[in-house]
Amino acid sequence: MFLFKRHEVYYIEYFDKKTGTKRRVSTGEKNEAEAVKVMEHLAKKLHIAVEEAVTPKPDVQSCTIAEFQQRYEEYVASVFSKAYLQIVRDAFKMMKREVGVELLSELTAKLAERFIITTFSRAPYAASQYLRTLKAAFTRAEGWGDISQNPFAKVKIPRLPRLLPVFISQAEFQKILDHTETQDFKDIFTTAFHTGMRRGELLNLRWEAIDLNACTLRVESTQSFSTKWKKERLIPLNQTIVDLFKRRMSVCGPEPSGLAFPTDKGLPYNGEFIGKKFKKAVREAGVNPKVHFHTLRHSFASNLVQKDVPILVVMELLGHEKLSTTQIYSHVKHDNLAEAVKKLDANT
Repeated sequence: MFLFKRHEVYYIEYFDKKTGTKRRVSTGEKNEAEAVKVMEHLAKKLHIAVEEAVTPKPDVQSCTIAEFQQRYEEYVASVFSKAYLQIVRDAFKMMKREVGVELLSELTAKLAERFIITTFSRAPYAASQYLRTLKAAFTRAEGWGDISQNPFAKVKIPRLPRLLPVFISQAEFQKILDHTETQDFKDIFTTAFHTGMRRGELLNLRWEAIDLNACTLRVESTQSFSTKWKKERLIPLNQTIVDLFKRRMSVCGPEPSGLAFPTDKGLPYNGEFIGKKFKKAVREAGVNPKVHFHTLRHSFASNLVQKDVPILVVMELLGHEKLSTTQIYSHVKHDNLAEAVKKLDANT
């Protein structure tokens, strides 16, 4: 639970364990001492220990970047996924290596800009991600009162071209399956191709989240896994995947671990390991070398758009936060329309 100030009024932000989302409420107070009292009252109401709710404000002059990073990582871990937490750690690691200062008060806008611009010259996409990540982090530092101004707030870099996602057809996917080593890997790849699930979601999928009678599965957070943005969604299953799960159930039954795709030791497969196995099958199948595991998710979306599924429905199935993220798949439909118009040419 955190207290921050906006437009002269103090607000409380906390993680709601019941809904799995973060919430913000206004204290209605401009005085910090009174706002703290409101936060203490809310903490008791929500059964949060007071000492956990009231986060001590560090001395701005003595707070180090490392100290802030530790508190910020604790916040990120309570609200966001493990994947985003790793992105935060990588961004801080690179920044601290470049700026050469230890105190938050020493991190100036000039140093922040130099770090981003230098990184952009050798790795544009990494620089873009670092900027987004660190801008969000230091906006939080500003809200907590650790700094008076976000050093990354006014840093800008050239807009990166948005690359169109690579996707594969059903025929190309079958070629990849034909060169896949084991039935387990084939089942994992097939489920990804037909559901659009992210790799982490798929490898942590549990039988209790699968309803074969209703032909649906729930993508949800568990004690050992967090979905992106802690968001849950329901995915309808087509007959291909229903049959796949029925076969797996009849052959081996539910594993003691509860995982739908466990290793021999009953643990989730390592994501990088599965990614490498997929790339190996892609190479042996002679498919576009740009294809990787996440391409299966792109293919799920692109194939739906090709079959005239509304973009808002695709957005819901993918679990995207913003429509703009899903609209990148609209190019598939545009390509189809272009091909249709070409058929009007006299020589075709």
